[in-house]
Amino acid sequence: EIVVIDRANGPAEITSFVLAIIAVVFGGFGLVSLVLPAVGRTPPGTVVMSPVILAIGVAAGVALFLTVRQIRRRRRRPLTSFTPV
Repeated sequence: EIVVIDRANGPAEITSFVLAIIAVVFGGFGLVSLVLPAVGRTPPGTVVMSPVILAIGVAAGVALFLTVRQIRRRRRRPLTSFTPV
């Protein structure tokens, strides 16, 4: 007899992966686009969008943290609290 238990982490794990990619890409581009005008390597017009791009990356990072915390909380629950499939 085999008992299959689904913790329903699939959507949360996919969401955390997508949020990680968004946080790294937007956070990285936002940080680089903020630093380069300070060095004098890019036109000053990009300075307007840099904080917005960085804010998107930081917001995705915060959402990622909350999603991973939810996954960890669900994994800590005992298997007896889940309904077998």
